[in-house]
Amino acid sequence: MTQISVTRLCKDYAAGEGPALRNLSLDVNSGEMVALLGPSGSGKTTALKILGGLIAPDSGQVQFDGKPVLHLAPDRRGAVMVFQNPLLFPYMTVAENIGFGLRMRGVARNTIRDRVEDMLAAVRLPGFGPRRPSELSGGQAQRVALARALILHPALLLLDEPLSSLDTHLRADMQDLICALQKETRITTIFVTHDQAEAVAMADRVALLLDGSLRQFDEPTAFFRTPVDIDVARFFGATTFLPGHVRANIFDCALGPLSLSHVWGNRPATATIRPEAIRLGPGTANTFTGTIRTCQFLGTQTAVTVDVADTPLRLSLPPDQAAGLAPGQPLTLHLPPDALWIFP
Repeated sequence: MTQISVTRLCKDYAAGEGPALRNLSLDVNSGEMVALLGPSGSGKTTALKILGGLIAPDSGQVQFDGKPVLHLAPDRRGAVMVFQNPLLFPYMTVAENIGFGLRMRGVARNTIRDRVEDMLAAVRLPGFGPRRPSELSGGQAQRVALARALILHPALLLLDEPLSSLDTHLRADMQDLICALQKETRITTIFVTHDQAEAVAMADRVALLLDGSLRQFDEPTAFFRTPVDIDVARFFGATTFLPGHVRANIFDCALGPLSLSHVWGNRPATATIRPEAIRLGPGTANTFTGTIRTCQFLGTQTAVTVDVADTPLRLSLPPDQAAGLAPGQPLTLHLPPDALWIFP
């Protein structure tokens, strides 16, 4: 297990395009699994490649267990990277691919054979050793790549969107497998993803990068309950933002005075509430009646937009609760005070 410290990393690829990383700083605990989350171009893969030694930063520092590593070659850092493309050697068998790193280290043949068999069992591919990469499905090839990395017992495991090329059901299986193996081995792991659901399902903590800057580094629940700013809230699915003025535990806005569960001072502000937090029917506070503008069935949820005093409120309801709702109908709903979050 390895503690990772990243301090003020900067990287600029080309003049005029803006920096890929702006003063990235974060500390990853030993044995922790952290997601680097963000849209394309946010700097997350750049950060991963710097940690792995594939590129150098313009400035900043990286330490493994308190020791600087930027001067070390990739093979001397103890970090192993798994890419979106498994990059298996096509002329080797599965067993030879998995054992390749151990052979390069001069490990005895019998020891390699035993450890390869153990890894095949760990990634749920027993008996696959004699096969060639061309005989594997995408999910199987990704498991082999994971086994090839884990067999080295790395100080740091780096995963660069390893599941993005897999079908939905295969992604879910691989998520479960990676989480199970990480909990068993306690290898410090950092993975890159643009998928919010994947990040919150797998990671102990999530580092959200936007435009090359770290915007929030927190436990997954914090991004839904206490986002640090409007951009973070919007990235995680918040759709209703109400400008107004907060005074103690009251928020004045176009809907009228809203009761809050906390005291927020006295200042101009913006309130948000997540679409799944808005409740149907009257409540003890913040109850309104509006007119349904749209209803859209999305499978596991139904998106409903309700106009209240010329202000659209967006709800996300289970399909059974949304059954019978249609545009033009009146709808009573309430905004629970403890679900309202205030941005200064």
